[in-house]
Amino acid sequence: NKTSAIINIIEKFDPKQLIELKPCGEKISYYSSKSNGSSARLFSYILAASTGYSLSSTADENSLAKWFNLSTNRSSYTIHFGKQRHLNELEENEIFTRLLESILIFSAC
Repeated sequence: NKTSAIINIIEKFDPKQLIELKPCGEKISYYSSKSNGSSARLFSYILAASTGYSLSSTADENSLAKWFNLSTNRSSYTIHFGKQRHLNELEENEIFTRLLESILIFSAC
């Protein structure tokens, strides 16, 4: 099933962080432990500033990012992008360009 496949990929590549993208909502949630909370919070603020999305303190119970954080004790993020479930190609490109900018800004810090 899809869940097992995703878990296998994560275990194989062992990422340091995870960004989960979900349509609809224009908000960002982050999950962290005490040891990496400041870094996760900083990256979340950078993401929020570059996308114009709000930071959400509401945890998504069915979130891959939440599972990743609980399983690995590493930072993870859920980005609910766009105002609607289905975006056109131009809207998707604009969102992904802003996300890439955020990642590049954070990696330079």
